[in-house]
Amino acid sequence: MSKPLNEFGGWLIFCRLCVILIFIFIIKDVVLTFIVLVANPFMHVTNISTQDTVSAWIGVFADGILIFIQIQILKILKTRAPIIPTQISRLFIAWSVIIIAMFGITLVMNYFNMLPSSFNDKFNIRILAGLSMPLSWLAYYRWSKRVNAYYGANAFE
Repeated sequence: MSKPLNEFGGWLIFCRLCVILIFIFIIKDVVLTFIVLVANPFMHVTNISTQDTVSAWIGVFADGILIFIQIQILKILKTRAPIIPTQISRLFIAWSVIIIAMFGITLVMNYFNMLPSSFNDKFNIRILAGLSMPLSWLAYYRWSKRVNAYYGANAFE
């Protein structure tokens, strides 16, 4: 038995779950990267190059922006107002722009042979796969009947 369209349920709950899971993965990534960056000067166990350090800080900065965006999405997700789908859509667009920017930085670093030694060949695929979530939820918030019913008029002007 499904909930009526004017209640918070269905894909809206799944959207919140997806954002929470991605949030947890990004927090884990930031914490692990930060531990390596902060602990390395004191432990002198591994020799991290300057390229690795700069790349890691760029990644932590981008992840910090993504965390901020995800917190904003989670804060306004259950608020009922006609403007909410537009606000969430803008946040998903910002999320996509950050991922595209990271992909561009990766391409530039690859072109100038500046990629860190720890660079993984699957990194570009992970970035492109990371675009699928914000873009699919962007489409959902644009055309969903539940979004229209729950939030009121879909205000995409």
